[in-house]
Amino acid sequence: MVVTVCLPPTAADKLAMLKGDPSCRALVENLKNWLASVAASGAAFASAPPSLLTVSNGGADPSPALHEYRASIRILTGRLNDLIGCEDVQEPDRDVMIDALAAHRLTLEREEETVILQAAADGIFIDRRPDADPRAVLGLVEIEQAEA
Repeated sequence: MVVTVCLPPTAADKLAMLKGDPSCRALVENLKNWLASVAASGAAFASAPPSLLTVSNGGADPSPALHEYRASIRILTGRLNDLIGCEDVQEPDRDVMIDALAAHRLTLEREEETVILQAAADGIFIDRRPDADPRAVLGLVEIEQAEA
């Protein structure tokens, strides 16, 4: 079965670029799986507004900033996993905390992607995490569809 997902042009161009990069094989597989699940859910997406994060450092090594983002993402992921399996927190409170942590993690992942893109503009290649959130990598925001 072939599933077609309409992506904004910038996201489609980026996906095509990533597919051509052998070092992104695991990431592209993650993106394909995500897009298949999105198509099944009927979600719609638009291009995310550009990040307000400025990371240009005159071509200097972006590793310190990137390591900070990745460490924070790992910590938030651990907290989310702990919270998802936690029975001690009431269900509504747990859902609110999960949503808040997930939103913060997505923000950090968007900033991580900004660092990667700025480094590329400065001639520095940085591997993307294979488990990076596809919305952050492709620069997408979910939009609510009008009910018919």
